Amino acid sequence: MAVQRKKQCPKIDREELRKYVRKHPEETQADIARHFGCVPNTIGDIIKEAGIEYRRKNGYNKLSPDTLREYLRQHPKASQTDIARYFRCHQSSVSARIKALGMATRSSRSREWSSAIVVAADKIERYIRDNPNATQQNIADFFNISQTAVSDAIVRHRIDYKSKRGETPRFIAKPDILKKYVQGHPAATMTEIARYFKCDYSVVQRTIKKYAIPYTSKCPRKIIPGGVTPRVSP
Repeated sequence: MAVQRKKQCPKIDREELRKYVRKHPEETQADIARHFGCVPNTIGDIIKEAGIEYRRKNGYNKLSPDTLREYLRQHPKASQTDIARYFRCHQSSVSARIKALGMATRSSRSREWSSAIVVAADKIERYIRDNPNATQQNIADFFNISQTAVSDAIVRHRIDYKSKRGETPRFIAKPDILKKYVQGHPAATMTEIARYFKCDYSVVQRTIKKYAIPYTSKCPRKIIPGGVTPRVSP
């Protein structure tokens, strides 16, 4: 089996590098490495070896809060990798800046954002103060972000919040009203029903199952036993 050799970096002329650094004092080692077609460590080693005058740059400082917010408004689907590539800095700098600004992002199971929906922590705190009985899911629905993002913001910024887990009812108090609503809104999803009754998704699901309320699931592959009929594809 042939051994794959590691690709060698191109030879870099010391004087050419010295001139480039002098001409572009604002660039990071990653920017310089990109220009010469090598890795940042190589640039760092040559700068140290040749005694080239260079002031180390921090990619974190390149991310102005106002500029970052404006970029997110214009590019709502941008990932942290996209942002780092645009601002020519490391992804860790983007992540650190977001945490420093007290932002909560819509979470995703992947490392990149599924959507760059940003909510300031103070807005979440203000909403909790105005709605003390709101669950984390209610807060997430209001800001159109995930419950995980709300939970992370509460923990990270030490927001005063009392868990509603023990206070949440298991069933809707008046199932007849739920039945009428489902009949009058056949296209409504369980999430939309939960928002209408101001309760958790699971409360609606348990009530439908317990009282065998006819309901057609809006998800083709999701079959919920007990009164819920899966949607039939045309």
